[in-house]
Amino acid sequence: MKPANVSQGEGPIILGQPHGGTFVPPEIWATLNDNGKLLADTDWHISQVYDGLLTSATVVVATFHRCVIDANRDPQGGSLYPGQNTTGLCPVTDFDGLPLYHSGQEPNPAQVEQRRVEFHAPYHAALAAEVARVKAKHGYAVVFDCHSIRSHIPFLFEGTLPDLNIGTDTGKTCAPGLEQIANDIAKTSSFTSVLNGRFR
Repeated sequence: MKPANVSQGEGPIILGQPHGGTFVPPEIWATLNDNGKLLADTDWHISQVYDGLLTSATVVVATFHRCVIDANRDPQGGSLYPGQNTTGLCPVTDFDGLPLYHSGQEPNPAQVEQRRVEFHAPYHAALAAEVARVKAKHGYAVVFDCHSIRSHIPFLFEGTLPDLNIGTDTGKTCAPGLEQIANDIAKTSSFTSVLNGRFR
């Protein structure tokens, strides 16, 4: 199984989908406990959420499950949300803080590195290749990182998430005008929304 599937579009927008995959290699599957085998933290139906919305967009999809390695995490293992509960590069707990592996069978540093090379790096290489292709065609590329998550997860955050969560790392990841457009569309929709909330 390829680590990433790419559907090339002719427009300037690239949809990255790092958490919709469900593939787990047999040797890793054997180390997961019953809770881990639920694959509960999958971004279920993420492909259907965006299907047909932007027919000209390029889509890059990680085929592997985030319990194998999280394609949306720092490859060196740095926390995406310092000071807050979260899951790491190779999660050993789920979003509720419950263990994913049989005791003593969590991935060791060598196994984490192997997974990084086999899965994490190829996904990002595929994404980078599409950014380069789209930039060569249009002069720029807009990468939209697509996610879906349960709205109520006490281990990760208090209360209930809004329907739409737009994150630009407080304006660091895109031009202010692009942030404004996305936020205005969300605010005028029938859904609740937040800009740079819990998931920025």
